[in-house]
Amino acid sequence: MRYIERMLVVIEAEAHGAFVIDKALALRDHAQASVTFAKIHYDHVVDDAALGLSADERERLVTLEVQAEQIKFERSIARHARDRDWCAEVVWGKQSWRSILDLAERGDCDLIVKDAYVERHLDRVVHTAHDWNLLRYAELPVLMVKPEQWVANAIVLAALDVAQRGNDELNKRILRYAADLTALLNGTLYVINALPVSRRVVMEQHRGEDYERFIGDASARRLAIMERLLDETRIRDARVQVAEGTPHAAIIETVATLGVELLVIGKSQPDVDEYLGTTSERLLHGVNCDVISIA
Repeated sequence: MRYIERMLVVIEAEAHGAFVIDKALALRDHAQASVTFAKIHYDHVVDDAALGLSADERERLVTLEVQAEQIKFERSIARHARDRDWCAEVVWGKQSWRSILDLAERGDCDLIVKDAYVERHLDRVVHTAHDWNLLRYAELPVLMVKPEQWVANAIVLAALDVAQRGNDELNKRILRYAADLTALLNGTLYVINALPVSRRVVMEQHRGEDYERFIGDASARRLAIMERLLDETRIRDARVQVAEGTPHAAIIETVATLGVELLVIGKSQPDVDEYLGTTSERLLHGVNCDVISIA
């Protein structure tokens, strides 16, 4: 990929490490990039006031813990990696998302890759507090990996927002990433835009107008914009469609219908209800595929 030179690959759950490592190394080889595997480690016991540790004692204990975790982490990577062309680093950090962003900035990274799971058997669900903050505050693309292997001839889906003015540059970045990932997977690229309208709303606001004609005209305008963006990014052979429904629902349905392997979306603004998060954050719960959020 032309846009990646340095990758930061964070492994949170060792049980899913093989999936993350395999995909990271495939990206590394495709992009001819460097890769650093990272683990954020923290043991709250060290900060327990009941231990009565001095500042020096705490610092020594943290150093020993990090050194021990570094050895285990490197061995874990080596068990799954097919070569030794990588670096590994364990960092002590109470808030993993802040530590990840600090590492990415220090390493001048172009992409963050991270497993999207939590413990307690909640597979395919993001660790809400840390992963949502990571997605919100990262100023670079973030790929959240699910525990499935990539397959050849895969389906890659790029989700665009063509309704908002000023989104052309973000949409083009999404398309370029999606096209490169499609080449990596020797797959097929689909491009989607959601049309969040309902028959009731149309009939209330556009009385006397035929619903099907309204939808057809709106879809045609959006398809024209998407075709223009594809032409300007010189991407060929993409399959373009407009899907009725909210972005969240339309994308989830399309992912399931097509059997999408990798979803490429743009970083969206937080919703009014902060607890629910953005569309991109909520999609991680609803799709059974990897998701890359482009800033």
